[in-house]
Amino acid sequence: MTKNSVRPVVSAVAKQSSRDDRIKKTFVTFDPVLSSYCEFGTAFAPSGDFEIEAMIYVPSTISTSTTYGLVATSSGDNIIYARDDTGSAPSVRWQVPRTSGNSYPSVDIEYNKLTHIKAWRDGDNFYIKNLDSEDTTSVIGATDYDGEPFNYVGRWLAGSYFDGIISNIKLTDLATPSNSQHYALNRITGNTETSLINTGSITYNNIPDSDREEFFWDAVNGRWEALDGSPVIEVA
Repeated sequence: MTKNSVRPVVSAVAKQSSRDDRIKKTFVTFDPVLSSYCEFGTAFAPSGDFEIEAMIYVPSTISTSTTYGLVATSSGDNIIYARDDTGSAPSVRWQVPRTSGNSYPSVDIEYNKLTHIKAWRDGDNFYIKNLDSEDTTSVIGATDYDGEPFNYVGRWLAGSYFDGIISNIKLTDLATPSNSQHYALNRITGNTETSLINTGSITYNNIPDSDREEFFWDAVNGRWEALDGSPVIEVA
């Protein structure tokens, strides 16, 4: 991601600091040890084609060959997740449920960098893309897609919770826009957040205030940094 491209991504959730004119944003860290996750008040049930976008940060400390749920259905059949099977090559994958057997398009990401991910359905075709590297993988002609509504952010089945940051998640129903939901995931306190569009809500579960921290945009170095300068969040 270039230094300039990060600004449109966070423009809906960034705000000006009362201390100075730097852009300020709260990031929420999901901790699998605490079973941290979010749940939609109303499941995202697209009526046709749809898009899911999010900014994610995966630390290099994740365990090898472990599934870290990003967005999932309650049954676990339809899931976007992070995983590293080698210990050095993390990726984001989409388990596209099909009656003939699931498909798994995936894109590589970098450890320890905030990365913009997008997954979308276009008819019988399914795509996942790293919008920073422009890497895209697709499943073409999946006429037997058998997806269910999405219920969770930051978890898959019990024990498969995300490790790292999920921010600014957008779920867009291209056929019925009124079903769309958009969450900044930036609550510094409290456990309920209202969708930035339409009428949805999301509930934070097992995410203590200590895992929510404000950062300022460092325009010179193209990264987010805490008020005292540490830690920093690098941008892909």
